[in-house]
Amino acid sequence: MTKSILVLGPPLCGKEETCRTLLGEYRSMIRPIKVGDMVRERIKTDEGFRNLMSRLGPGALVPDDEVVSMTKPAYDKAAQDGVQAVYWDGFGRTGEQISLMNGWGALTPDQSHSLVIIIDVSLDVCKRRLQS
Repeated sequence: MTKSILVLGPPLCGKEETCRTLLGEYRSMIRPIKVGDMVRERIKTDEGFRNLMSRLGPGALVPDDEVVSMTKPAYDKAAQDGVQAVYWDGFGRTGEQISLMNGWGALTPDQSHSLVIIIDVSLDVCKRRLQS
């Protein structure tokens, strides 16, 4: 079974650096699924999606059903390819998304097939990172 890795924390806490380290160390075993890249590509190629995003406005979260339509095939492909784990970048942001991941087997209720890394830093650290 393909495992899921979620890295959670506030903006500018170091999630991306943590994931780069994981991917650098375990590149052959982990496939990143980057929702932001998928969204940007879809905006370029799908006029209906582009219109939806312009109606939602800057900073809005992409609706769960749209995110799922992009991410589930990527997860299924990783599982089909025998990838040991996927790193979810930008997915699992809502309770509905987590529920959907449980339904596909991407996460399991007992977390036996998941790794969740929570980065807990102070607001001051995030502010300093923003200013540097």
